[in-house]
This record gives sequence, C-alpha cells and structure tokens, in this order.
Amino acid sequence: PMKNLIKDKGASTCYLSDIRRQNDEELLSAVKASVKGSTIETFKTLEKRDCYHEISKKKDRLESIKKEAVKLKLDDYTIKKSDGSMNLKQLVIVSTNADRKKLNQMIRDEYVKRGELKEGNEYLIKVQEGKNVKTEKAKFAVNDRIIFKANDKKLKVMNGSLGQITRIDDKKFTVVLDSGETKQFYIDSYNAIQHAYAVTAYASQGMSVDKAICDMSTKDAVQDRNALYVDISRAKYDAIVFTDNKKELEAQTKEFCDKVTSKEFAERIAKLQNGYKITNNDMYKAPTKKSYEAENVAQEKAI
Repeated sequence: PMKNLIKDKGASTCYLSDIRRQNDEELLSAVKASVKGSTIETFKTLEKRDCYHEISKKKDRLESIKKEAVKLKLDDYTIKKSDGSMNLKQLVIVSTNADRKKLNQMIRDEYVKRGELKEGNEYLIKVQEGKNVKTEKAKFAVNDRIIFKANDKKLKVMNGSLGQITRIDDKKFTVVLDSGETKQFYIDSYNAIQHAYAVTAYASQGMSVDKAICDMSTKDAVQDRNALYVDISRAKYDAIVFTDNKKELEAQTKEFCDKVTSKEFAERIAKLQNGYKITNNDMYKAPTKKSYEAENVAQEKAI
C-alpha cells in the first residue's frame, strides 16, 4: 500500500536519513554503505577492522561466536545510566531459532562453568514458533539474561523486552528490565521467557547495543541487504560478522528482499492461470523474483 501511494498516486514523502545510533565513524560508514547498496564497501570496512570471519563448518563457527561472546563477563553485560535504564554492552544476533537455542545454551554453559552463573532450576516455558505454541523445559538462575516473548497488560511488559533476573523465590521471579523497570511474576502465570544471550535478527530490530556479534550463515537463511543492515546497525561501536561463505554472503546481500504488492501478485497469478491453467482454488506460494522469471522462460518455451 505504501509503495502504491507513493509510486502511483504521488503521495508526498519525507525521509529520515540521519543515523544516530553508531558512535564509531568507521562503523557508521559501513552501516551507511549497506543502506545505499554499497555492501562490498561494508564488508571491506569490517574486514579492515578484523570483524569479518569465514568459518565454513557450523560447529566451528558457533564455537567461535561463543568464544567471542564470553570474552565479556556476565556481570558486565549492562551498565546503569543516569536515567536508571541499562546500557546493554553486547548481543549475539542469529538467523534461525535453532541457532538461537544452540548459542544460548553454549554461552550459558560457559558462564556456569566459569562460576559466573549457577545451573539454576528447571521450569516449563511457553515457546511459539510460527503458528505452533508448545512448552519446553529451561533452566533459569539469578543473573540470567532473558527476553519476554509475549505482551502482558497486567504485568506491563512488551514482547521483545530484555532484562536480567535478580531474584528467584521458588516460582516467583524478579527481573530488572533494561529500561530500568522492575517486574515480578510467577512463572506459572507468565512463562513466555527465553534466554537472551543470543536473539534472532527479527527480535533484535529496534535494539541498541555496544557490540553486535552476527551469525550470517548463507545455508540456513537467505541473507539479503535488509538482514545485513539490521544486524550490523544494532551496534554503537563494534559489529562482528561470522559467515560460512564470504563470497556467497556478498552475493546475497547485494539486493533488498523482493516484496510483492497485491497488484503485482494479482498480475502474476493471472499470467500463471493463463499459462498453467491454475485456478483460484489451487494452493499457490508467492513467487520470488528469480522463480517468477524462470516460470516466464518456461512459458515462452512451451508456447
């Protein structure tokens, strides 16, 4: 709708182009390059800062990310600001929920091993993956970093709020949010919490941290320019990118994700109906730009 209003109807526009999050000039230039489409310049800047690493094997890459993450002591994750809110020092950003779970466990295990965190007790938590909601077992202890994953009007928390557990009395949790607010709840009443040493890129949108450690695997997810910008622009001072394949990552991040308007989608459906006799009742997945061009070639050959 926004695209149609601007392109077809001539709606007046204004643009926000002043980037204020980055406090490091080199990182700011890398972020600006990713916005403008000069992603190769982004990667060159990261390479120059020794913040761009290729590790093809997932097991080795995740281990390297864990080692980078645990350089920071758990007690140093946040610093209290003058307004009472917390400045978050670090966050690991990943592409998939599977990698998020794995890295959270790896990082947490290391803090337990070093004696910075207790093993904790096991609780049932609610996990939503797509349309599916299920319960899982997870261990929590005082000082654990967590993220709230559901809005709750009574508790006054929003989905995506980050915080640190400061006390656990049986099933009663006390959490100080990064906003500075203190929340208390019973895990039986509100259990939509997860560990938050690592979060998905989707969950990280809007967050600000001093240092972002980004896993941009090209095999587990398509890494477009949107993903690159979101990942590295969370950081104020340092962004470190790990990937399985630099060449493939650089190719994938050249373009923004191809979004199809309802008008364009209707036109594509009409063409496919004419070419392949698809009816309105057929199940059909929205085509990507690449697959749609391939379908057009197939139609021309058939004709």
